[in-house]
Amino acid sequence: MTAVIINIIALGAFAVAFSRNRKKALKSIKVATKMFLGILPMLIIIILLIGLLFGFVSGGGAAAVYRRAVGTPGSFTGSGNQCGAAHTPRYWPSPLSLSTG
Repeated sequence: MTAVIINIIALGAFAVAFSRNRKKALKSIKVATKMFLGILPMLIIIILLIGLLFGFVSGGGAAAVYRRAVGTPGSFTGSGNQCGAAHTPRYWPSPLSLSTG
């Protein structure tokens, strides 16, 4: 639901920009497309790694790897890592693997 709201806001902002200056709006679409194509190879690699993680690591194994990397939630290092995790990209594979448990 949040993604839908964000997309509606973005489309609305683009519609306003397009109505004010078409050349700049179209130029922004070209720049955004180039940036997306630059990120695309890494995005595909991340999706493939997540697929491999789901395919070859059991739910308990993935949870153990995540706990080893992050720490237990109640510990000092676990709490610090959880706070730092708020600033990491949302496509990080370890938390995703825990949801399949």
